[in-house]
Amino acid sequence: MHPWKTSSVPDVGKFLYRHVHSLHHKSYNPTAFSGTSMHPVESTLYYSACLIAVPFGCHPTVVLACIFDCAVGAWLGHDGFQMPGNCDYFHQLHHAHFDCNYGASPVPIDKWLGTYIGDKSDLSKVWGKKAAGADVSETPVHQGPVSETNVDKVGGAKTDAGVKTKKRSASPAPAAHKEE
Repeated sequence: MHPWKTSSVPDVGKFLYRHVHSLHHKSYNPTAFSGTSMHPVESTLYYSACLIAVPFGCHPTVVLACIFDCAVGAWLGHDGFQMPGNCDYFHQLHHAHFDCNYGASPVPIDKWLGTYIGDKSDLSKVWGKKAAGADVSETPVHQGPVSETNVDKVGGAKTDAGVKTKKRSASPAPAAHKEE
């Protein structure tokens, strides 16, 4: 296929991020309620996924339990509390950096696709065990509001030089941000 042919194909992911999911990522340092802070389109799709079970004859309470689980799961996934076995820490890194740790923690898809950040000392934060020289109570926070200067139009984090990075330390470095 010719290069002009592939470049004329719209990137649906960019469009959806910019116009729908970016609202959720305005929570650069998320709290429990950031989990359900969504664009109406995203919220409709998120909760209507529970209706997939209806054609299979499931009892309505199964659908209601699924909706309840989606809400509580979103709250717990963004609450910032670290309980043993809970990988909220890696999701906090996702909100701080935007271009990493997309998948669920038990599935190693981020490692396979090169979008995982974190190391063994970070795993100690997940399981509550102190690794050599690691502070288990330490949590990642983004130091200020996200602006055009530190995030590109698609949502990828930039360094001070404006170049996207793949490999970085797990804890985001404080950066100077301007209020707009």
